[in-house]
Amino acid sequence: MASTTTPTPFDPVTIGPITLRNRFIKSGANEAMCLEGKPTKALVKHHRDLAAGGVGMTTVAYMAVAKVGRTLPNQIWMRPEVIPDLRVLTQAVHAEGAAISAQITHGGSFVTGMKVPGRTISSSSGFNPAGLMKGNILQRAMNEDDMARVEAEFVQAAELAREGGFDAVELHMGHGYLLNQFISPLSNRRTDEYGGSAENRVRFPARVLAAVKGAVGKDMAAYLRDQADLCGVPHDAITVEITETAAMQDDSLAVEMAEALHEDGFKLAIDDFGSGATSLAKVRELKFEYLKLDGILVKNLAENESDREFVAALSKLAHDIGVEIIAEFVQDESTMEFLAECEIEYAQGYFIGEPEPFPS
Repeated sequence: MASTTTPTPFDPVTIGPITLRNRFIKSGANEAMCLEGKPTKALVKHHRDLAAGGVGMTTVAYMAVAKVGRTLPNQIWMRPEVIPDLRVLTQAVHAEGAAISAQITHGGSFVTGMKVPGRTISSSSGFNPAGLMKGNILQRAMNEDDMARVEAEFVQAAELAREGGFDAVELHMGHGYLLNQFISPLSNRRTDEYGGSAENRVRFPARVLAAVKGAVGKDMAAYLRDQADLCGVPHDAITVEITETAAMQDDSLAVEMAEALHEDGFKLAIDDFGSGATSLAKVRELKFEYLKLDGILVKNLAENESDREFVAALSKLAHDIGVEIIAEFVQDESTMEFLAECEIEYAQGYFIGEPEPFPS
């Protein structure tokens, strides 16, 4: 019979072909410890110390797949001559019993610290505000030849990471970098098969991921960040909060995002409800399980009759469509008693408990 015990962060975990001694992974964050595109002794010490401190895996941040993929001039960029330096780094981490991951990516048009020859590449063409200070004023939309080249660069970078002794590669698809420039509708204005719907926008990033996994996936863990699965937490135990502003900003994107999260088993809560223009019809359309009342509706309930009438009516309507309510900013007993009268399920605020530090 399979065990139903929930694993702890200290238990080993297997990710593809590698097993980590625990579930603590130091995520990639700019160390600023590279020089001329290579690791330094300071970077080696930094990650060795993390490994000696007990992490299961540490991540070397922003390793560009090409020289023009850097956002800052000293960042590591993957080429054969950097392999000896990478091996010094990975061997130091392995000596302390930890694994090490290479975060590989391409900046695209998001180049803030150096001048790139010609136009930077991106999902769409036009003015490039991120590159303004360094003269990267214009960006151009990638064509199929560009995509094939960048895909090959990601594959080569992953293969070089394997040769350099890394146990895993993480494809960075966030923070406005190239792959994210395809994913985000704020930057992707294409009208071909790589733009428009969420499925189209992820087409090129998914192609890159598949190519990398096909090249090194048998030997290395090629992954995106998925902390729920990594930590063994059931998806239905996690509630994702989306602010009312975000839910209303892009209607089609909100629907796609909500559907995708529900398909993966997550629950949804709309945060700050009452501070904007979201209707209960929208809450029902997006199938939120929880509605979080903004503090502006709660903080004056003790003395404001109109707020009390509004919250009572809202509570009834929300319950009629099967949505539970969380009240924020509960500061006193009379407010708590009124919320109970309205059959509001959850409350948070200083009356429930004030913030406390973690126990030492």
